[in-house]
Amino acid sequence: MSKPKYTFIAAAIRDYYYKDFYDSVAVNNKIPFEIIFVGPNPPLEKMPDNFHYIKTHVKPGQCYEIAARAAKGEYLHTPGDDFTFSKNYLNNLYKYIKMLDMDKVFITVRNCHPDGKSEVNKKHIDHGFVFDAMILNASYCGCAPVFRADLWHKLGGYDKRFYGAYPDMDLQQRFYEYGMRPFLTPDCILSEHNFYHIEDHSESMSVRCGTEDGEILRSFWIKEDGTISKNRLLPVQSYDDKDILIKDQ
Repeated sequence: MSKPKYTFIAAAIRDYYYKDFYDSVAVNNKIPFEIIFVGPNPPLEKMPDNFHYIKTHVKPGQCYEIAARAAKGEYLHTPGDDFTFSKNYLNNLYKYIKMLDMDKVFITVRNCHPDGKSEVNKKHIDHGFVFDAMILNASYCGCAPVFRADLWHKLGGYDKRFYGAYPDMDLQQRFYEYGMRPFLTPDCILSEHNFYHIEDHSESMSVRCGTEDGEILRSFWIKEDGTISKNRLLPVQSYDDKDILIKDQ
């Protein structure tokens, strides 16, 4: 198999979604990719060779970092395990990679909730793409960014103080600090299938740990005057390789 252009990484527990995730990426796709899912629940069936599963019981943010360190792709894509993808998703994504100056730009994609409890929810797209809607100078904050793998590691990866929610938002802010700017693809759309299923045992990450992780995120970027800092207020605490698979850091 050719070296993957993209590696999809996720903290994964919803084994009943793994096959749908893979199939929606792979259909009609011409771009080499791999998927690395990390978590406690292995696939329910045999998966293709470019699907990799790493079993561990560590916290979700750490699972993403484990996957990032194992990835071979030039770009790391960070949707959850309960997503499916629009038609020709990777072909379209690669089209923008070739068009844009990827030394200055990182790509984000669109998001919808097809399983919403109302027709408004089902049709709602690109909801909440901002760091904090209550802050006047709040920065754009996209869904499941496509990060350059070399910069992910250069900037320290996910901060280990997060349990699971919002480390990608922190990393986006660090990409801004580095000098990168976002580009929102018009025709690459993620469908998030578990967002409104709060009764499910694997409920939304932001629901499970959003308050504490939200405060951690705010402490990194929000100044005393309530505005967002262009520079991170605290240094990054990166994960250690030692014991990263066996205990929370």
